[in-house]
Amino acid sequence: KYLVSSGQTARIPGLRFARFFGSGGVSKDGSGNENDSGKQANPVADFKETMVLTLPRLDVHLVAYVWSRTASVATEQVSLIGRALAPMRDFKLQRRQTTWGVFDVMDGFRVAEMRVKYKVATTPGPVERPSVAEGKQTEVTLQWEPPSNDHGAPTIGYKLSILVDARKQDGPEWVTLCERTKTTNPAYVVTNLTGNTCYVINIQAINKVGVGDPYEFHVRTAPVEPDPPTRPWVQEARDGCLNVCWRASPSDGGSSITAYKVKMRKILGASKWNPFGPGDKSATWVDMGTVGAAMNDEDEPATYDAWVGPLESAACEYRFQITALSRAGTSRGSEL
Repeated sequence: KYLVSSGQTARIPGLRFARFFGSGGVSKDGSGNENDSGKQANPVADFKETMVLTLPRLDVHLVAYVWSRTASVATEQVSLIGRALAPMRDFKLQRRQTTWGVFDVMDGFRVAEMRVKYKVATTPGPVERPSVAEGKQTEVTLQWEPPSNDHGAPTIGYKLSILVDARKQDGPEWVTLCERTKTTNPAYVVTNLTGNTCYVINIQAINKVGVGDPYEFHVRTAPVEPDPPTRPWVQEARDGCLNVCWRASPSDGGSSITAYKVKMRKILGASKWNPFGPGDKSATWVDMGTVGAAMNDEDEPATYDAWVGPLESAACEYRFQITALSRAGTSRGSEL
């Protein structure tokens, strides 16, 4: 929609008439005296009413028709004096006094002048340079700059939307985060997000005419801890030690895995043939060190191994746990 001018109470309701005498001044109005200059007088209609026009689109020109009405005791005659065209898209002519020629509709010659001050307001242009000021796993803080052109009406707020459930069969769906921000501060915090996920955000400026042009951009939440590696297995037993193997984590959570930590727990005296032996409470996990993660990309998941020991000579139950490490955190453990 496009708003022409602004609504307000007329300062001087109705019309006032005067006569303009060539190069002279105004010499007669509704209550004044006759001017004896002898020059030809042109009628002047002083119209102070402020008019508002709302349109579904911005046309190239606004057409103003000028009519006259002549009334007597017995008859009344209404005549079309002419029309004037006001350019709606030439912003240089707006917000200042301008003169439009009024032309006869049939013959096209100039019959009058219309002096008018007008302005056109439409919805704002797009916001500029949106970015993520701070990104967390479940929320992001957005910031942007106001539109370079408010198109005739100051920005009074912003509307924000997010594209969610893009993998659904029905297709993606836009969900409104905020119909209109409480202030014009170009910043907003989006919460209740999922870590290491890409979202599409749309920001639109709002003025008194309506919601402006969209600006869509992608944001990604902060990385999360990696997935646990595959369940480990014992590849070999030799020289009182065990060779424990595992495969890389399926997902690094958005931050490269730097290493895998190996832990071992021994329960002395435990045996599957002795259910009344010592239990888990009598043992603790012991850190056996870390194994560096492969930095190069491979088609197949990398396989890692670590020699752990020494083994006890007496009956003992061994348990192993492998966790993946990254800057985002530590994965859950995979146990054997």
